Amino acid sequence: MAVAAAGPVLTFNPKENEFEVFFKRLEQYFIVHGVTEEADKRAHLLYSLSEEAYILLENLCMPQKPEETPYQDIIQLWSNYYGKTTVVWVERQKFYSASKSGNETALEWSVRLKGLARYCNFGQQLESKLTDIFVTQFNPGKVRTELFSLNENTTLNNAVEKPKIIEATLVI
Repeated sequence: MAVAAAGPVLTFNPKENEFEVFFKRLEQYFIVHGVTEEADKRAHLLYSLSEEAYILLENLCMPQKPEETPYQDIIQLWSNYYGKTTVVWVERQKFYSASKSGNETALEWSVRLKGLARYCNFGQQLESKLTDIFVTQFNPGKVRTELFSLNENTTLNNAVEKPKIIEATLVI
């Protein structure tokens, strides 16, 4: 039997949420609250759906009802419906064409790059690719000149530190 729920209630609304992110958060909710039984997981999931999402799930489950469909089957139905087809070359093109915007801090720029690299399948080259784009696509100026002085084997974290220090001095 599941532990009584406490804390914020998760809600999935397909117009506002990504299913993949919602599902990861729901799995963490189950861990925190000790929800282990498949029937309990299904009940929590169904309860967390917006009306629109519930109606969609009813359509996906047909001819069964969602409350009769095994939890894992529901997750598979959602995954098939919401699953994104990613083309590595398209994702890499987005990554390689990115450049730091003027109002973006170094840390924000590095985090945005990590997000862009998410589906690029860089494998062992990820750190090198992130650092390359972080340094070479930084706005022209003093900070980029400082970045160009770094060793070519520097890490992204090391590359982010230099501009962070300069940005901190500009706040004074």
